[in-house]
Amino acid sequence: MSSPEENGPGLGSRTMSEQRPAEGDSRSQSAPSPRKPGEKDTRGFPGTCGSFSILDLCELAHREVTGQALCLRDEDVRKEDIRQHIRQCPECRSWYRSAKGAYERFPGDAVLALQPMREYQPRPRSLERVPMGANGNGGVLQRSERVEDGEELDALTIFLEWIPETTGQTQDRRRWSVALKILDKRIDPTYGHPESLLGRFDGYTVQLERAVRGRTEMEDVKTEKIVTRLGFDCDNNLVSIPRVLGEVGPDRTSSFTLRLLDRTETIGD
Repeated sequence: MSSPEENGPGLGSRTMSEQRPAEGDSRSQSAPSPRKPGEKDTRGFPGTCGSFSILDLCELAHREVTGQALCLRDEDVRKEDIRQHIRQCPECRSWYRSAKGAYERFPGDAVLALQPMREYQPRPRSLERVPMGANGNGGVLQRSERVEDGEELDALTIFLEWIPETTGQTQDRRRWSVALKILDKRIDPTYGHPESLLGRFDGYTVQLERAVRGRTEMEDVKTEKIVTRLGFDCDNNLVSIPRVLGEVGPDRTSSFTLRLLDRTETIGD
């Protein structure tokens, strides 16, 4: 979905115990010298040229931006070796610059991409229908303006784009898919947001839950849920993949909530 230069740092699928050397680890004393550019990778660090792990590069970037350690002990950080290596290796230099850029963009949340967001209870949000344009193909576009004093995704204006599945379906029984869209401020100065803010949610999985009104007042309100994932599109908007959300049309959605789950994309993806 995005290149190493665009993504913030992450830890991949390794656990913290795998990332931090065990007590007595002689890595800093016995680790082999960095290989020269073009040599075959013999060390098995996925995502880099093989001379250093992504965590090594993130550790150095974090220390240089914040002056604080990220995960590794001082004796396990081969700073001068890494600095010399990234001058010669474009692959590792790309990861290092990506990590350093992420820490510089979010100095107050320098390890945002490495830690889960703190617990926040999202609020139900209302929707209004807005024009979709000439190429809507029967779809529906709804807008939900930011929640006052809201946090996480509640602090952003959200668009829901509904797409009907008309093939083989009657008007009353057709299925609907929905996609989230959060606009870049350069695309929409009124309802868009800065790229630096959108980048904080790039790669996160999100649960969308909506409350659906019954056809009559006697019918109970029911809820429907989907899980999707956020990422940048070619116009730098933050969007999700469309997911099927039942046979009840968007106009019967009384409210919805968005809950951040976790970050599924890592720096090594």
